[in-house]
Amino acid sequence: MVAFSGPSRSNRIIRTVPIAMGIFVMCFSVAFGVPPQSVDYMQLSQRQMALASAYFSEHAGNWDGLDSSEQLEFSGATQALETWPQFTPGVPTGQPGLTELVAINAIHGAIRNAPSQDQFNLETEWAAQAKKAFATASGWGSHVSLLHPGMHGYQQNRDGDPFLGIVVLFSDANITIGQFHIGFRTGFGHYFPNNGNIATNYGEYCDWFGTIEGYNGNCGGASNYLNVQDPLRATGAGAAGRGPHQ
Repeated sequence: MVAFSGPSRSNRIIRTVPIAMGIFVMCFSVAFGVPPQSVDYMQLSQRQMALASAYFSEHAGNWDGLDSSEQLEFSGATQALETWPQFTPGVPTGQPGLTELVAINAIHGAIRNAPSQDQFNLETEWAAQAKKAFATASGWGSHVSLLHPGMHGYQQNRDGDPFLGIVVLFSDANITIGQFHIGFRTGFGHYFPNNGNIATNYGEYCDWFGTIEGYNGNCGGASNYLNVQDPLRATGAGAAGRGPHQ
């Protein structure tokens, strides 16, 4: 009788490499499928409009000059920074939010062939007290900035998971300069571009931060946290007029 020993080690490697490469390509390329729907500028809050207007004055642009992933990153990330306490059970009042943000310095959406850390984030100018405010925010903890050399910061720890939720970062050289983004995927998935993609993870976004007014995404199985009032809209979204998107 001839014993069957299975494929040789070299054959296993040959078979495994294409599979691994296929998985990598699939994970990496998902962020560059169908672009998200654009966001209606008129549905931004007054505070969001003020940040957008200042950004476009500095960069000589307008809302329609952003691609749809940049529009969604701006509107979704700034909303998340404001609404996270209302959508996190058990969080007391007086938490840091959009008031810690002085200005937006750069808007990064989907960028083809760029690594995860260079996509889906907003570069910021922080208020002087922002670092201290987030360091003591309810449920937040220190962030290990492996992908962001020269920076340090804090993470929301959504659902008790250090990979999930908002991450705010501050430059080691100047704590008023930094960036922030949202992590939607835990473990190994955290290091792929779709980790920060609001469009791809919109169901989780709705659960954690509420629906984005002016964005026609599908929340899917969003939780009852959606019934919490969005403080960004308490003064009436869009009341400031059409703004810099014209």
